[in-house]
Order: sequence, then C-alpha cells, then structure tokens
Amino acid sequence: MIPWSWDQEMKQSSASTLKHQFSQIGLEMREDKCEAFSPAGIQDWPFNVPVREDGIIVLGSPIGSTSFVEDTCMKQVNFAKPFLSKLPQLNDAQIAMLMLRYCGVPKISHLLRSTPPLVLEEDAQKFDASIVYTFEVIIGCKLSEQEK
Repeated sequence: MIPWSWDQEMKQSSASTLKHQFSQIGLEMREDKCEAFSPAGIQDWPFNVPVREDGIIVLGSPIGSTSFVEDTCMKQVNFAKPFLSKLPQLNDAQIAMLMLRYCGVPKISHLLRSTPPLVLEEDAQKFDASIVYTFEVIIGCKLSEQEK
C-alpha cells in the first residue's frame, strides 16, 4: 500500500521497490490489467493505471459507491438470464434441472457472499424469481406461494 500523503518522490521510490520485489519472486505487475480506486481521486499516482472514482471489481466482487455496486449486481443478474431462458429448451428435464441446480443457481452466489445484503436485495429477488420461473417451466407446472 502506498499512502497518498507521501510526496511524489517517495511514491515513485515505493512503486519501484514494489516492482523490484515482485520480480525477485517471479511476478510482474501488469499495469495494463490494473485499476486503482479512490472516491476522492488520486493526484501523482506512481503507476500507469487508470484511477476510478466510482468503483472497481476485486476478485469478482464490486467495491465502490452504492450505485456502482448496484449496477454491477444488476449486470450479473441480467447476464444469467439468457442461460436460464435456454434451459427449458433442452429435451431432457433431468438434464435441465441439473444444469439449473449446478450452473444456474450459483451464478450470483459469490455476490451474495461478498456484497452488503441491502445493496443486493432487489437484484437477488429478481434472480430468485428467474430461478423459480425457470424451474416451473422445466417441470411444467406453477408453484404455489407456499412452495416458493
């Protein structure tokens, strides 16, 4: 971590040391694959990486403003919908159910574990509704509210 309060020379020195230490253990910092996050913006950043003020994705989890996190979660839910819509088209209900269980349901599991519930609540409900609808189409009947 490089403190923002350091002067430019200290930041540059720290960045060079970090890159050198990485190279000693066979790692290379790929600046073309990096992003920095700073809600207030960064002045004199020592790396050649874009600085985002709204948020970034770290290990698949959105970190940043509430609107950034909400937008990212909505995109993930919407990304899963085409997959879910194709499952009922399979000729075998058992295969469709297995695909739903092992491939469809986990689509947002990581987000559910890594995102504040209040931020994800609306998108999680939409995703649940898509899962239930897909299940109903595969089995060929509607579930009662109690069964949902």
